[in-house]
Amino acid sequence: MADSSQGTLLSDRAYDDIRSRILDCVIAPGEFVSERALAQQLDHGIAATRAALARLASDGLVTSIPRVGYQVAPITLRGVTAFFETWAIIGPPFVGLGMSRLTAAQRREIESLPALAPNYTAREAVEYADAFFRILAEAVDNSLLAEIFRRLQGDMHRIFTLAYWDTTTHGDSAPLQPVLADFDPATAERQAAEFIEHARRHTMNWVTTSTSLADVALSFR
Repeated sequence: MADSSQGTLLSDRAYDDIRSRILDCVIAPGEFVSERALAQQLDHGIAATRAALARLASDGLVTSIPRVGYQVAPITLRGVTAFFETWAIIGPPFVGLGMSRLTAAQRREIESLPALAPNYTAREAVEYADAFFRILAEAVDNSLLAEIFRRLQGDMHRIFTLAYWDTTTHGDSAPLQPVLADFDPATAERQAAEFIEHARRHTMNWVTTSTSLADVALSFR
């Protein structure tokens, strides 16, 4: 039993480590990786790395390619479009439901999130969005919705990391930090829809104007 628990702990660490690098685009979209190379590079055992990659495949973040290894999911124009279509349908009601179920402690967590300056960095935007939606996912307390939103959150993290990397392109300041003084579910739902649309327009503008698409493995297929 101890050996099994230890193996699970090691695979969890490997999963968290590799997932974090994929979401932050340290391991680039479209990049090919192998169990052995990742195990050596990140100092994880082969078994733990293999288990972590299997979980990441189920998350849709990597694809197993026989006799090659794994490919990190590329970020494509079609994928970005599908992400925002899906998020626009699921996101606002998810936020409204989460707001209606927040505990007092969870409200305090949201209120304590660091304020975003007008010229926020990509890291600040991603960290705020991750923290905000994590709290809401806990408040919703629905395992099926949480699993769907976890998948969307992974896509959101990677897309935001790329699209908001250049701080000179979003001086208009997307409404990433909703005004939630009264925590009204209907207001939060409306603000979430505005945020998603603003983020969609910003991202599509970045897609069509970026001069470094090859560097981020974004494809127009």
